[in-house]
Amino acid sequence: MIETLHIYHTNDLHSHFEEWPKIVKYIEQKRELHDKEKEDMFLFDIGDHVDRFHPISEASLGQLNVEMLNRLKYDSVTIGNNEGITLPFEALDRLYEHAKFDVLAANLYTKDHVLPTWVKPYKIYTTSSGTKIGVLGITVFYKLFYELLGWEIKDPFEITKELILELKEKTDVTIVLSHLGINDDEML
Repeated sequence: MIETLHIYHTNDLHSHFEEWPKIVKYIEQKRELHDKEKEDMFLFDIGDHVDRFHPISEASLGQLNVEMLNRLKYDSVTIGNNEGITLPFEALDRLYEHAKFDVLAANLYTKDHVLPTWVKPYKIYTTSSGTKIGVLGITVFYKLFYELLGWEIKDPFEITKELILELKEKTDVTIVLSHLGINDDEML
């Protein structure tokens, strides 16, 4: 059986909201089309949606960015360095408290070596025809910056290797939402 799956993603928007209406229109049109055709569609953000250069993001510490992602019905997001190392610990820890999507960041931990309550290492989705898709998120390994902010960041290559092996037993397909950068993505 042939299955059609549509995957859309945004990344590195950096609070350039002038582009957001075009993105919304495009995604809403695609969602309507895929719903009509009874095809599965997933929408992900791969980090750096928030950038504090914009007054709206700065004033809300990214809360309004999260509301924008909610309205467009994202399935999952991972964090980029702009969410991870430009927000104080408390602001990042509260950033996704009203998120209606999963935040996947398998290599971000508290100083107590546990995932924050708002983070999952991965999510398994099941398509309408039963295909199991594992989606995991990882973010850039800026160890010193994260430590200074009160977080623990783990090596994304080690974590990804472990989780790929775990997901291999549970899923048919694995997708990595990586905010490592093109060179590390190619190595990964």
